Amino acid sequence: FDGVQFRPERISGEQMALSADGSSYQAQKKSWLGQLDDGTQSILSMLWPTPAPATPPLPINSSELRPRLVVQRWNATDNAYDNTVMDTDTLDPTATAPTVTNNNLLNLRYNSGAGSVLLGDTVPVAAQVDAAPGVVFAAQNDPGAGFWTLGQTRPDVVPEWPNPPTVWTDARSPVGYVLDPWQLEGATGTWNPWSLQAQNTGRDIKVIPGTVRVFIVWKQTDLTKTPAVPETQWQRRELTQTTAQSQDQIGMLQFTATPFDNGRQMELRFNPEVPPGPDLVARVIEPSLSSPLEFTCQIEISYQARRNFDPVSNNDDQITVSYSTGSAYDVKLALSQYSPYQQASTTAPSETPFQQTAQLLMSARLAVQNVSR
Repeated sequence: FDGVQFRPERISGEQMALSADGSSYQAQKKSWLGQLDDGTQSILSMLWPTPAPATPPLPINSSELRPRLVVQRWNATDNAYDNTVMDTDTLDPTATAPTVTNNNLLNLRYNSGAGSVLLGDTVPVAAQVDAAPGVVFAAQNDPGAGFWTLGQTRPDVVPEWPNPPTVWTDARSPVGYVLDPWQLEGATGTWNPWSLQAQNTGRDIKVIPGTVRVFIVWKQTDLTKTPAVPETQWQRRELTQTTAQSQDQIGMLQFTATPFDNGRQMELRFNPEVPPGPDLVARVIEPSLSSPLEFTCQIEISYQARRNFDPVSNNDDQITVSYSTGSAYDVKLALSQYSPYQQASTTAPSETPFQQTAQLLMSARLAVQNVSR
């Protein structure tokens, strides 16, 4: 009856806690209700699904239980966070395409079970290494006391070369690379077609620490046979990240990643004697290779980048969230005085179980355990 109510607790305007790397935000309570998401589908892909219009958009704003996310950016003029970058309650799924401001957040999504917001997108390196590796070494004979030739590099991967080798045992490949994702934002928007670079807002993208992955990939061709016999499959070996302070301490299958320029660039460093390249394959990974061999060798480099910050002040964005949580319920109970009879007249009593004029209202908040199970 109307005297009992169970309602999920509704949190309004809570400022979320930002992670150390700036790529996620955490609310105080989990188990958000409304449109559920496990953090794998971005808000924009919900509203503007592909293909459209065959795939209808998800109604993330249709439920009063929905999470509402408001992303606010620092305004240097007002010296306050009053520049609203995104408000999920005002996104228009009937629009033909997302706006530049919407896309600037790079893959904003939420995990309703964990009560968190995630940002950041992977700079594309295709799963097939033939398509988009970071660095390609040109096929050539052993250069002797010279460098291996780079046949191709991505604009965001800048090689750092060692001193010129004097003997074949010296380092003959780059001993490091600088990652600069902003270099991918050309006039045609080769990576993110909604880049704000065209609006002259500065270098508006950062590398997320801890997301860098490096693979050395190779395919060999045995030239001792006529005709030469190439292998049909690529072989891959992932390098592990280390926290070595000195480059001399970096192992041959390791690398370090050091951010600079306020996180807009990331310097990768490798073993200074045998850095990733054909020599690493022949001397360390596959030392039993016969000679001569023509290597097709590549370096795969992938990482995630984010844009949730003001490029002028470098202040990270703030996110406030309103949500209904299944981990806590507000319970209201109205207790009425019970009387089996109420004298309606002086001659005949009538049954009136409750006297509505005498009520006691009680309320409590209940925490629900194991709500995610």
